Amino acid sequence: MRNVGVLLAVLLLGSAVAADNPTHDADQFAQYSETVSRYFRAPAGQIDMVADHVNPSEIPVVFYIADRGKVSVEKVVELRGQGETWMEVAADCNLNAADFYIMVVGEIKSKTFAPIFAKYTATPMTNWKSLELTDDEIVNLVNLRLVASQNDYSAYDVMAMYDYYPDWQRVNRKTVLAKAELLRKQRMAQSE
Repeated sequence: MRNVGVLLAVLLLGSAVAADNPTHDADQFAQYSETVSRYFRAPAGQIDMVADHVNPSEIPVVFYIADRGKVSVEKVVELRGQGETWMEVAADCNLNAADFYIMVVGEIKSKTFAPIFAKYTATPMTNWKSLELTDDEIVNLVNLRLVASQNDYSAYDVMAMYDYYPDWQRVNRKTVLAKAELLRKQRMAQSE
C-alpha cells in the first residue's frame, strides 16, 4: 500500500511539473506557431507538419533555411531527419554562418548570445562563411531574429528574456505581452 502512495505522489508531482513546463503550455505553443506562421507566411498545416519532425524551437530554423536557401520545407525536414546538424543542413542548402548573422549594435551582455556574437567579431567578415555554429547557436540566432522582428521588440530585451527564461515559446509569449503593455501605455499617454 505504501508503494501505491509513493507512486501516486510521484505521478502527481510529475503532472504538476509538466503543467509548469512552458513547453507543455498549449497556449504558448499556439502563440509561438502563430508568430512563426506570420513571419514566414506559412500555413498552420505546414507548421504542424514541421512540428511533427523537430523540436518546437527548431520550427523557425526549418522555415528560415528553406526560405534563405530557396528549397522546400520538406527538403529541410528530410535533411534534418537524416541526422544532419543545422550547419550541415544549411550547407546543403547553400547557406553558411554569414546567413544567420543579425546586426546588433553595441555591447552584448547576454550570457547566451555574447559568445555567439564574439565568434563573428573575432572573425573577419570575409571569413564568416567558414565559421562553424552549433545547433543551439543557430536555433538561438534564428529565434532571436524571429521574436524580436515579428514583435517589433528590442533584440537586447529578447536576449535578456532568453537568459532568464531559456525557452523560445515562453520568450515569445513574454515578448508579445510586454509589447502589448508598452502599446497600451503609449495609447494612455497619448489620450491624456
